[in-house]
Amino acid sequence: MHIDISGLLKFADFFPDGFFSDYLVQERINDSLAEVRSKQTEVNDIISGLRARLEKGKIELENMEIERIQLIEQYGNL
Repeated sequence: MHIDISGLLKFADFFPDGFFSDYLVQERINDSLAEVRSKQTEVNDIISGLRARLEKGKIELENMEIERIQLIEQYGNL
């Protein structure tokens, strides 16, 4: 992500020319803010997915451990 305020807008923001330059700068800020919020949502979705995969992996590991113990007990009784 890259926030770009062009040289003209930087210059215009220092000049007291008023509403138009302030509007353009504010529009860029709002666009950047929307992009940041969108990326934040994407990151949160990725984190949620990773947590779900971790929980699934833990359950699979527990089941494999139970199966391992059952196999040891089964073959130990032969």
